[in-house]
Amino acid sequence: AASLGAKPMPVGKPGVYFRTAMARHGERDLWLVACSREGEAWNLVGSRYSGQSWSQWQALTSTPSPKMFHRMVLDSTGRLWLAWQGWAQGVSQIHAKSYDGQLWSETMTVSANTANAWEPAIAADAQGRVYFAWDAYDNGSYNVYLRAWDGKQLQPQQAVTSSARFHAHVSVEVDAFGRPWVAWEEAGANWGKDT
Repeated sequence: AASLGAKPMPVGKPGVYFRTAMARHGERDLWLVACSREGEAWNLVGSRYSGQSWSQWQALTSTPSPKMFHRMVLDSTGRLWLAWQGWAQGVSQIHAKSYDGQLWSETMTVSANTANAWEPAIAADAQGRVYFAWDAYDNGSYNVYLRAWDGKQLQPQQAVTSSARFHAHVSVEVDAFGRPWVAWEEAGANWGKDT
C-alpha cells in the first residue's frame, strides 16, 4: 500500500491474495482487507495502519470455503463495515461484520432469502443505516436485491429488479437526502447462459 507520492509499504507477509478493500476508521487508522489463500482455504484477513506501520494480518474469517468480492464502508456512528460473498455447502451468500474500534463482530448473513448471491456493494447514510446490495440467481434469472441495517438489526430484504432479464454487478450509494441509489448492468433474458 502507498499514499500518493510516498514509497510503497508491504502489508502482511508475502502470500497468495485476491483483491483488496480499504476504509478509514477513526482519526488516523486505516483498515486494509484482502482474501488470503492458506492451503486450500481462502479467508479474509485485515491489517490496521495506525499512522506509523501496518499491523500483522488478523484473521477475519476462518472456514475453508472461499470468501471474495469484499467491500468496506465507515458508517456515521464510526463503525466500520465489511461485506463479502462466501460459500457454504455449494451456495453463495452475502455476509457482513462490523468493527467498533476494538473488536470485530460475529459474521451475519445478509442475503438469507436468496440463493447464489454475488458481488456485494455497501454504502452508509448519515443516520447510522448501512445498505447492502447484490445480485442473485433466483427463479431462473439474475436479479438485484437491497437490504438495510437500521443501526440495530437487518431490515426486510427488497427486490430491486424482478424479471427474466439479466441484472448484475450492482453498486449502491446514498445521496444527501438519505436516499439509497442502486445501479446495475442489464441484458436480455438468458444472457450469459450456456444455452
